[in-house]
Amino acid sequence: MKDLEKMFAYVDKHFDEMKEELAYVCSFRSVVGDEEGLEKTRQYILDKWKAIGLSAVREEISGGNAILYSENSGESKKTILLYNHYDVVNEGKWEKWTNKNPYDVANINGKLYGRGISDNKGGLFSRI
Repeated sequence: MKDLEKMFAYVDKHFDEMKEELAYVCSFRSVVGDEEGLEKTRQYILDKWKAIGLSAVREEISGGNAILYSENSGESKKTILLYNHYDVVNEGKWEKWTNKNPYDVANINGKLYGRGISDNKGGLFSRI
């Protein structure tokens, strides 16, 4: 089985648990000014990297969000960089959300709705 086929097989096998994990991390209100939500998100990412055998480094930024990064050496001399952010834009008025709570991910007609699903926790966790 080729690498791409292995990847798709893995995703198919673990799809439901991946959706649950994404919904969980999207439940953290990681907007500017909500230090608790930002910290929960940061710690979850760092713990996740460690759990899958990657390094997990946190660099504090004065007046900004901490930078998180992980490095993993492979057999190739080539380098790949994946860049994501873990904060989300303020949710606005909650009553305008279909699911009434933007941090409680809703599955509506097979689509997930919640703060950060597509920008940018979904992209981040698809890479992890």
